[in-house]
Amino acid sequence: MNNRSQHPSFSLCEDDARHLDLIPPDFARPIKLLHFEKMNYAEIAGDLRIPLGTVKSRIHRGRAAIQRMRNLTLPAETFQEATL
Repeated sequence: MNNRSQHPSFSLCEDDARHLDLIPPDFARPIKLLHFEKMNYAEIAGDLRIPLGTVKSRIHRGRAAIQRMRNLTLPAETFQEATL
């Protein structure tokens, strides 16, 4: 399965690079590997040495945090303490 078929509706915009720096690394790293390194979920699981389900969960939670930041009108830097 390629990356596009896993989640075709989610793409990263320019501001999301800042958002990725604001979410915990456990959530940001799998997203970076998926979108920038073009790794699939199984490859990410192997690279990070975590179960596949954990990869899926972290990507989902990281994307949700990014989406919440996108929906807010204040600059991303304001949300360094955002909870997941």
